[in-house]
Amino acid sequence: MQTKTGLRLKLRRYLTVAMLGVMSSVIALSVSAAIIRLSPFSANVVNGGSPSIEVFVRDLGANALGAFDVSVAYNPALVRPTGVVNFGSALGDPSLFEALTDVNTATPGIVEFAETSLLSTAQLLALQPQSGFLLATLPFNAIGTGTAQFSFTNGLLADAATGNALPVAIPEPQTLGLLLLGLGALGLARTRRQPI
Repeated sequence: MQTKTGLRLKLRRYLTVAMLGVMSSVIALSVSAAIIRLSPFSANVVNGGSPSIEVFVRDLGANALGAFDVSVAYNPALVRPTGVVNFGSALGDPSLFEALTDVNTATPGIVEFAETSLLSTAQLLALQPQSGFLLATLPFNAIGTGTAQFSFTNGLLADAATGNALPVAIPEPQTLGLLLLGLGALGLARTRRQPI
């Protein structure tokens, strides 16, 4: 029969191995996948105001982004999309027929927007900085007062050269918070002193 101390040590070892596995998975995912992010994830809104969010992409590696389809969720009791999405310039200018765009606001609480470039891969690589770029700005009208939360419900990116889907990581603040909370708990458990 194992003692309480022996069980605690075994539990700590399992927790350490589990946390290292989670951390290595997160690091591997972030290294091998493009990252789409929102800025901001939440906004304090006042009735009649005009908040907006920006959608960015980074870590495409040597790939040129040829198309994307992204859906963003919002609180329909606080904000309403204007129906217009201001697309970034990295996939070409839609007014010059360099790209095709689509915006769908038919589902309350969801804005879906997509863009497909008509430019060559070489032209896209010249337009798209390696450090990342703006996909679109989404303007909203505030219809209430409070903190409006925004999150991704879908994110699809396509490689310009092949048309294949690119792996995507969508960092959410809640996921990062849980990871940090788990690491903090693990650190606390490791530093607690055992009674003699």
